[in-house]
Amino acid sequence: MQSAKDSFLLTMRNRLAAVNANRTVVVRGAVRPAVIAEEDELAVTEGLPLDCFVLRWVEEQVDSSEPIALHAMRCEVQYATRGTDVLAGIDRGRVLCAMDAELKAMLYPQQCAQTNYGVTPTMAMVTRVFWSEAGPSKMLVVGDRLQRTVGFTAFALEEVLQ
Repeated sequence: MQSAKDSFLLTMRNRLAAVNANRTVVVRGAVRPAVIAEEDELAVTEGLPLDCFVLRWVEEQVDSSEPIALHAMRCEVQYATRGTDVLAGIDRGRVLCAMDAELKAMLYPQQCAQTNYGVTPTMAMVTRVFWSEAGPSKMLVVGDRLQRTVGFTAFALEEVLQ
């Protein structure tokens, strides 16, 4: 179900760029919207990147009782901030609140087109990726930073890739 994960990731990046074009991250020298998939990036030794949404796929279940299997993939989105340097971090609550609103906007509507990014040129697929409401989450204080983990389940029908 790599195509579903890729489609979701790129949709979230595009939606973040529309919601807040200034929230970016530099990954291997490239500036892009601050949404990364943990499984796609090199190991980060300093912990969770700041002011960036990190997608983690934690569980997958497959319902094969129908002619086309339905995959349910549990996703967690983690994000953290220390606030801005300009205000010496005393605005970290406001920055986390802004990130909460950005994530909420990125997750709606709760569906996106599925595309096979494993071929060149990319190929639009017939099915869509859709997901549940994000569950509630608690804010954690970790040293001088605030962090949150939000979870939901993404669903996609299994397509035979050509």
